[in-house]
Amino acid sequence: MKREILFRAKRLDDGKWLEGYYAEFKQLPNSCIYYIYKNHTLVDDVDPSTVCQYTGLTDKNGKRIFEGDIIKRTDLHILTEEPSIGFIEYDTDNTSFLIHWTDVVNYSATFTWKDRIEVIGNTFDNPELIEK
Repeated sequence: MKREILFRAKRLDDGKWLEGYYAEFKQLPNSCIYYIYKNHTLVDDVDPSTVCQYTGLTDKNGKRIFEGDIIKRTDLHILTEEPSIGFIEYDTDNTSFLIHWTDVVNYSATFTWKDRIEVIGNTFDNPELIEK
């Protein structure tokens, strides 16, 4: 099975999200320019602090899930202690993407609920969705 390597980041000039391949070019010894490429063509320069990698998975609606996305479990009942809101992060210790659930202390899990989660925003544009 072929895995799609894809990134997204915000354009520097207007803040719109771009998807494609990520590249970093050194202009001077101490400066870099960061780009997103699509179809072997330079799309635009991006803010490196917003670069997010595609997890290779989609939510229940077929929307791509990226690092930094905020997700919601859609199969919960009112009387449950299961996590419901989380964000996607890359765990360098385990070299994998994890869901960090914000409403359950010390609870982090992999994508076992892939068909029951929905992307509802991201940590850059919608931080209020995960603030307590």
